[in-house]
Amino acid sequence: MAGADSPSTIKEIMDAYDRAVHGSDEERAAARRERATRERERERAARTAQGGLWRKRRKAMKSDGMFDFVFENPLHGRFKDLPSVVQLLDDHPDRVRRIDTSYCHFAGYEHNKPTVFITTLFGLTLPSPCPSNPCEAVRRGEVHAARVAECDEALKNSIPHAITDSIVDAWLAKHAESGATEFVFIDAFAGYGSVHGRVRARHPSVSVFANDIVDRGQEGVFDMTTYSPFDLLAMALAKRFPDKIDAMAAHAEGPVGWAKERKIAVLLHMSTPCETYSTQALSVHRVAGTATPTSAAARRADAMNDSLIAWVERVVVNQE
Repeated sequence: MAGADSPSTIKEIMDAYDRAVHGSDEERAAARRERATRERERERAARTAQGGLWRKRRKAMKSDGMFDFVFENPLHGRFKDLPSVVQLLDDHPDRVRRIDTSYCHFAGYEHNKPTVFITTLFGLTLPSPCPSNPCEAVRRGEVHAARVAECDEALKNSIPHAITDSIVDAWLAKHAESGATEFVFIDAFAGYGSVHGRVRARHPSVSVFANDIVDRGQEGVFDMTTYSPFDLLAMALAKRFPDKIDAMAAHAEGPVGWAKERKIAVLLHMSTPCETYSTQALSVHRVAGTATPTSAAARRADAMNDSLIAWVERVVVNQE
């Protein structure tokens, strides 16, 4: 019989196993960051060695890739200043772009909330942030009717439907002539469900897989400091193609290669947690005015995001 402190759910058992095999959260964070750094260094060495040939191939891949991603985080936070994010944008200006906006431009959002998106979707357009590009209320001479801190948790952590619509429309438009046979949308940090809920309601033909560390009824309940986009992709494809699981496992490149070979368009949406990056938390978690972490939580967050960046650079940006 299990003791009172024994893990009682599959997730708890898996987490306990990971801790036993891979060490503490701090040790795993350090290991993930080291792996991500080594991976990025290998990629840069390959680009340097191949020179113009690499750039030529990369340009050709711009319209051919079946995988895309979107990161979302507060504009005035420090996520966008992470060295891995800055390097991703610098290294791949023809494949990855940054888009800034603010939520007050959209119906149902009376607070400003400047936000940044890092994405491979070049067809995505959003209004520039307020107040440099004033929202309707500011143009009328009014102040924003609410502040982010005054909103309830669900609204505070939601994304306007119009932004989600723009993201998905840009994704579908990109593949209008790509020959995509299926569309799979993965919401890696689902939160209260505003993004994947909207996609399910508006695009029933798109297969959706949502994940969050908190169980709110979505498909996955996985901690992304331990798991990777590969795991979510495998589960999303298994959900959509349950009779093809053996074929995916047998493919030389696993589910990634299987999906690309069958021209399955995949969009990975990542509203990565902002607790250690937001302006309210910077004095606790980071050196003032920088992205340099000072807390264990910030180091874990950076290790997770460095790992996510390394994965999308390898699988999405440099896809063949």
